[in-house]
Amino acid sequence: MKFLQILVLILGLVTLANAQKSILSGTIYDQDGAIIPNAEVKLKNKKNKIYKAKTSDDGVYEIELPKGFYSIEVTSNNFKIFRVKKYFISPVFKGKMFCDIALNPTGEVSDKNGFF
Repeated sequence: MKFLQILVLILGLVTLANAQKSILSGTIYDQDGAIIPNAEVKLKNKKNKIYKAKTSDDGVYEIELPKGFYSIEVTSNNFKIFRVKKYFISPVFKGKMFCDIALNPTGEVSDKNGFF
């Protein structure tokens, strides 16, 4: 009986720990809606920890992240750097959040105030 209680406690703690993370997923497009494969997606939290992913051949990325605020930077050849600050990741139902991004053609950085 005691073994069963300990097992239930451990499973509860594992569930709680996993509930504090979410998967951020999305697709990177160009301004015309075409997918962009091999784009680099970077997220940085307030502790300066960086999480990275590359988009697949379908332009899709996925990154597992703990709860918190992040700056997001997306880069790809021949496109402007995309940056956004203070994007909040929260534990969500089924553990997945979505963020699709459209990049503009080459030129200047779209937001020069990011903390990257």
